[in-house]
Amino acid sequence: MCRTPHRPNLPRMTAAEGPTISVVVPAYNEERYIAEALDAVLAQTLAPAEVIVVDDGSTDGTVEIVGRYGDRVRLIRQENRGCPGAFDTGFR
Repeated sequence: MCRTPHRPNLPRMTAAEGPTISVVVPAYNEERYIAEALDAVLAQTLAPAEVIVVDDGSTDGTVEIVGRYGDRVRLIRQENRGCPGAFDTGFR
């Protein structure tokens, strides 16, 4: 049986009120899931200072979907180097 997870009713915090968080999302042909992942990241109680998606050479609609988030998400595109390579790019 699936249960709805408990979500405490906490106010959103800014980076000035708590730790600074950066989120790096490696993506390769994640058209099906990228919007859900980014929505979850952006809905966190403590908003990230930056969200970086490293597109690792996707051939589907991943880049277009990420582009809809405008300046809330930074998109870096590269040739396919695999997940570790995408993380390395995002952390630089």
